[in-house]
Amino acid sequence: MKFNPLARLGRLIVALPLAIGALTAAAAPYPAKPVRIVVPAGAGSNPDLIARIYAQKLSELYGQSFYVENKPGAGGSIGLAYASKLAPDGYSLVIGALGNLAINPSVYTRLPYDAQRDFAPVAQLVKSPLVLAAAKTSSIHTLADLIEQAKAKPTKLTFSSGGNGTGQHLSGEYLNTSAGITLTHIPFSSTPASIVGVAGGEIDIVFGNQAGVWPLVQSGKLTALAVTSDTRLSRYPDTPTMDETLKGFEIYDWSGFLVPAGTPLEIVQDLHAKLMKIQEMPDVRNQLEASGFIIVESTRDEFRDFIANERRKWGGIAKQVGIKLD
Repeated sequence: MKFNPLARLGRLIVALPLAIGALTAAAAPYPAKPVRIVVPAGAGSNPDLIARIYAQKLSELYGQSFYVENKPGAGGSIGLAYASKLAPDGYSLVIGALGNLAINPSVYTRLPYDAQRDFAPVAQLVKSPLVLAAAKTSSIHTLADLIEQAKAKPTKLTFSSGGNGTGQHLSGEYLNTSAGITLTHIPFSSTPASIVGVAGGEIDIVFGNQAGVWPLVQSGKLTALAVTSDTRLSRYPDTPTMDETLKGFEIYDWSGFLVPAGTPLEIVQDLHAKLMKIQEMPDVRNQLEASGFIIVESTRDEFRDFIANERRKWGGIAKQVGIKLD
């Protein structure tokens, strides 16, 4: 076969730009393009608020856009299923929370994602206690009142939630088992609707998020019976904790960042370092604390262990009360 130097030169000329491009891409600092943050909830929700605060700060620290992509529905299952199929290249993060990482795997027989296998934890960001509330016009003024009346009238008192198998639902069942009472569960179409149902006197009590409950307490429509944190909240020091009446009763909603499993370790480590830096920013702390969040600083391993412990806790409660959904 006759050697053709011109043909070989032509092949080299074609290959050279491709090789240079590959080297440039490999050497490009992370992130070289915008990064999405999948939020498995709608705009205006707590996960959405959290994601947007951190997206802004990550954009500033990295000099690259971090943007929110809302994928709400099915208690967070739609968003996590979507995120589980994204490339593990560092250009996709997802907000994981109590509902989609600990409760859903405990109550649903089939999920379109595996919370342990499909994701790697980056950092827990915040936690937030719930507020146990009753209508202002109710004869229930304290947690002790609630327990006394519930024991006197088994199954007659009701609690609301945003749906079967939600954190609100399991919180009510946790109260039933902890206090030895039987409150009847009434599911509503959403968390806000479940809170309004109590404020209107239709339902007796609700475990609500702080954003939904405190404004109605301040407007005179609800009474805050207790908070589910281990200590009283500095903003509401007159509201007792559940633990003051029921020892060991503690519930936090919580959120953190995950990435698809297989994301390069160096990217995960860098994201964690940046997030811990954001946790220390005074404007971020003020914004989160004003919304009722408690900032959490944890390692990746601590977040992984925390998720596992939460899954065991809520899985045990779901099994004890027989909650299993398709």
